[in-house]
Amino acid sequence: MSIDPFSPRQFDKIDIIISSNKAGTFTMEVHNNTLGITNCLASADLRMEDLLQAQFKNEASLALFDGMVMVNLQLFLYQINKK
Repeated sequence: MSIDPFSPRQFDKIDIIISSNKAGTFTMEVHNNTLGITNCLASADLRMEDLLQAQFKNEASLALFDGMVMVNLQLFLYQINKK
């Protein structure tokens, strides 16, 4: 939905990597690819339990990385669960 301090027109320069080495725990990284240089803007571990708890509370969006990134919770869970 949003990534501070970038506008939606700059989203093509942002890479979001979601990986998992442990069941129920996901690592999410946000990278900026401006001028061919890749910078890691943020990285955090997310627990599936926390995501499902937010869904149970009917939260529409989820703030990550101290509010830097806002995601649509339903679409985020769909993306994680799809093969």
